[in-house]
Amino acid sequence: MPAVVDHDLDPREVGNALVSARTFADLPRIHALFARLREHGRPLWVTPDNTRPFWAVTRHAQIVEASASNEVFISSRRLNLMSRLQEAAAFKGGERYGAVLRTLVHMDEPDHRKYRAVAQPWFNALAVRQQLGALEELAREFAAKFGTAPEGTLDFGAEVATYFPLRVIMSILGIPLEDMPLMHRLTKQLSAPHDPDFSDDIERGDHMFDSIPEFTDYFLKVIEDRRRHPRDDVASVIANGSIDGAPLGELEAVSYFITMAVAGHDTTAAAMAGGCQALAERPEAWARLKREPGLLKTAAEEMIRWVTPIKHFMRTAARDTALGGQAIRAGEAIAMFYLAANFDPEVFDAPHAFRIDRSPNRQIAFGHGPHVCMGMVLSRLELTTWFAEMLRRVDTLEMAGPVRLLESNFLGGYKSVPIRYRLAA
Repeated sequence: MPAVVDHDLDPREVGNALVSARTFADLPRIHALFARLREHGRPLWVTPDNTRPFWAVTRHAQIVEASASNEVFISSRRLNLMSRLQEAAAFKGGERYGAVLRTLVHMDEPDHRKYRAVAQPWFNALAVRQQLGALEELAREFAAKFGTAPEGTLDFGAEVATYFPLRVIMSILGIPLEDMPLMHRLTKQLSAPHDPDFSDDIERGDHMFDSIPEFTDYFLKVIEDRRRHPRDDVASVIANGSIDGAPLGELEAVSYFITMAVAGHDTTAAAMAGGCQALAERPEAWARLKREPGLLKTAAEEMIRWVTPIKHFMRTAARDTALGGQAIRAGEAIAMFYLAANFDPEVFDAPHAFRIDRSPNRQIAFGHGPHVCMGMVLSRLELTTWFAEMLRRVDTLEMAGPVRLLESNFLGGYKSVPIRYRLAA
């Protein structure tokens, strides 16, 4: 299909919308904008006021192509949309992002492959399946929040979805449960710095890194403890990991922990909350899922597509290249908007319909290529385990009030998903 060029796409106006956290908390607005950008066809060069220019990439095929070209589109120069002030704090005047954090997602080859291999065995399918019993037990514990009365209401987003995945990742890391409020606060300060509920000073600009010193102090103590007293947990694997025969550096080790603490629960929490909302708004889908629980895996995959928790990642062209028929010069950045790709009508039939039996489902919410999410198998198992328990406990489901979305242009989520339910007999 030839591109439909929209000459009304003003680079400054579109850029300002795409970097705004509030835009992503307004789903009709962001989906309408993404539809126009997809129709434009080629990546669009945008020039927001307080953020460096970039190419906005919204088509599924183009994001898949760029993600698979790890040597052409590199990660270390620019990872996500930040203001110039935030970037100054992140780079601290250097060329490479990494003065504050150096996570797997910041790394290019060969470092990315080497560092990923440190913890990858813990997250392969066989290892994750060994967590099933613990996940089922945790699901039963959280399902007790439905109580014993025949009917009731519950803020699923605030009381279940926020904390169930956090408990899972804390258990895997071997972090004490009493530190759960601390982990929740620190992760939200880093992943949603523009949300007024999680920041006292959203106007300051560079405040998103305020949680890093506290994170660092906390995880350095964990590293020291696991080096002295290793256990059967991921924390011990990271603390005692080595690269080319040398121990992980302090920056890389702490960054590993921070990535798991943030991405390890926020992404699944968003999919859980958004999936519950989608089912509560569609009683027929919930009823069908109860009749056909074998659809749970495809339903979970649809929840992941529907929500697409990580809204974008960025890459920088290492050399002159082209993407979607658009020439891109070395040093120019692209922003790959996964939320736009997962609603691309060229790939998904009726993309704005929530279908628990959607198959095939070529969603790329976990990314694509070498940087695909290491924890995606665990995330899927958490979703299917939780909703299997919820299907057993709950007969009918509906919304009980308005949803409150997290304000973030990077890692989105739900602050409140009030539901009304009737328990199964």
